[in-house]
Amino acid sequence: MRYFDTHCDTITKIYDTGESLFANNRHLNLDRLSKVFQSPVQVFAVWTEPLYYKTALDRALKVIDYYYAEAEKNKDIFGHVNTLADLRANEKSGRISGILAIEGGEPLCGSVELLRIFYRLGVRVCSLTWNYRNDLAWGVKDSSPNHGLTEKGRAMLREMESLGIAPDVSHLSDKGFYELAEICEKPFLATHSNARTICPNPRNLTDAQIKIIAERGGVIGLNLYPEFLGENADVSTVLRHAEHILDAGGENCLGMGCDFDGVDSLPEGIETVSDIPGIFEAFEREFGKEQTEKIACGNFLNFFEKLLV
Repeated sequence: MRYFDTHCDTITKIYDTGESLFANNRHLNLDRLSKVFQSPVQVFAVWTEPLYYKTALDRALKVIDYYYAEAEKNKDIFGHVNTLADLRANEKSGRISGILAIEGGEPLCGSVELLRIFYRLGVRVCSLTWNYRNDLAWGVKDSSPNHGLTEKGRAMLREMESLGIAPDVSHLSDKGFYELAEICEKPFLATHSNARTICPNPRNLTDAQIKIIAERGGVIGLNLYPEFLGENADVSTVLRHAEHILDAGGENCLGMGCDFDGVDSLPEGIETVSDIPGIFEAFEREFGKEQTEKIACGNFLNFFEKLLV
């Protein structure tokens, strides 16, 4: 089966430890991906945790450099994607495709010029914030009803759309979400969020937000973190979130954004990316093969085929 996932923190974590992208003891590595899926696509997040906010630009550049070094070491099975032609070439050769994302806008330093440089470095997805306020936006953990985007954040969104970088709303405050929806003329993503109706965590999406993303042609990536799924999370819990998002947004709005290596626990029965086929088996029993293929790969593939130039 094909597989397209829009969020993992693996590259950031292995940069800190010096581990290999091909073989490590984390949730995700290239060896597992290549053995389980046919020409999968993985979005790798360059995450800046608060510890590094004062040196965010330096850190992001070093993580990206590490990503490209690992890509070169594994070029026989892995290829970075800048363009649709890159994606097609990897599909043809059976290689894994990698896409770069910035999680949290701190490395941008409020500068659209730096955003353009990150685009040239291969970044195709970007969230303005990670949970907390910065010079672009307020996040879900420190927002109030009156806190959304800053003027710099608004300018950054316009430049993202001009370049071909997909905005990611997964960590954005509710007000920021609706302001982003007013500004953006193109589809946008929630790369790793679930349904707030099922699990009332502010990192999850309301039904109204799900509908807006879907109506705009965006896609939502299911997050496997139990804190965003609910108590005693297992595959059936993931299924409930999937069913609710599909009911609210329709068949084309859902994909996978597992948050591998960005979480400290996973649902019962899921330990690594190698266990994802078990989720898809449950989806196929509930939704059928065609809908499962859309969730597994088709919906995000369709989104990125339109985004990439």
